Amino acid sequence: MNVATGGIYLIGFAFSLLVGRWATQRVLATIPTETAHYSAELLGLVEATIYTTAWLLGREVFIPVWLGLKVSGNWRAPLRQVRPIFNRWLIGTGMSLAYGIVGAEFIKHAKPGEWWMAVGLPILLVVGTLLLAWWGRVLERGAAEGR
Repeated sequence: MNVATGGIYLIGFAFSLLVGRWATQRVLATIPTETAHYSAELLGLVEATIYTTAWLLGREVFIPVWLGLKVSGNWRAPLRQVRPIFNRWLIGTGMSLAYGIVGAEFIKHAKPGEWWMAVGLPILLVVGTLLLAWWGRVLERGAAEGR
């Protein structure tokens, strides 16, 4: 591995780990663990992003894995106190997965002629995450006004 290749791997993993962690914390900060009944809506947005990303990147095998994870959360009758916590956990897990895949795709596409994919996909994911965090704050305000 030469220095340039090592740098590409470093950038890809830094995006997955550092930017992904920062972005996930921004979104999860909008979801209080005890009363996040609107977390299902955010979970739906995260799932749609994951499904689209998995499909576009040829990682369709992930979709049944995610669905299995969702079903396992409903194995027992969902309780009002437990479901929001599980949804919050799934949102964090889904975001981690998305940032991990995009970081890997950066590494894969960081070569001449494919920079648009290497740079464009991470930018789109960060913009999407910021919009998700904004929407979480909107839902949080609406939930607070409805109490």
